[in-house]
Amino acid sequence: MMSVEIHNETGYSKRGVYRIYLFDGDAPVEIPRVRGVDKQGLLLIGRSENIENRRKRFIRSEEGRGPGHSEGQLLFLMKQFFEKLKEQQIRFNFDKVDSKKEAEEMEKEELRKYFKIHLELPPLNSAMPRRREWFDELRAIDKYACGERLRNHPSPSLRRVGQRSSS
Repeated sequence: MMSVEIHNETGYSKRGVYRIYLFDGDAPVEIPRVRGVDKQGLLLIGRSENIENRRKRFIRSEEGRGPGHSEGQLLFLMKQFFEKLKEQQIRFNFDKVDSKKEAEEMEKEELRKYFKIHLELPPLNSAMPRRREWFDELRAIDKYACGERLRNHPSPSLRRVGQRSSS
C-alpha cells in the first residue's frame, strides 16, 4: 500500500482502491461516529480506474477550483463552515488491484468492515452497496443491539422500530 500526502503525485495511473484520511500534523484526527470514534481519521473509501487522475480531481474539487470529484466538493463546502478543517491535512493511500471486479470487491469489503464497527460509512462516502444485506447481517450478529435496546428506549418511535426488528 502506498501512502502519500494528497498533494504529492502517486505516479500510478492504473486502477486501485483508495482511502482519504484527515490529519492534524502527524496525528490522525479522531472522528466521532454513531458507535465509537474513528481514530484513523478515515474520510473516504473509493475505487478508481486511474488513481492519479482521481487524486488530482479530488484536490481540484477540495480546493474549490471546479468540479471533478463530488466528495472533494463536499469537503470544500465543509471547510467553509468549519475553520479547524482548513488547518488540517488530507492524506491519500491506495492499494493496486488487477481487475475492476477485484477493486469493486475490495471497496465493498472495506466499507462493510467500517460500517460493522461504526454503524455508518466514512463521512464522505454516500453510497452503501447492498445495504439491506449489511443490515440483515448486523441484526443476525447482534440482535440485542437491533432489538432489545430499542424496545426499551425512552423514545416511542424508537421503541416501535425495536418491536419491528424482533419480528
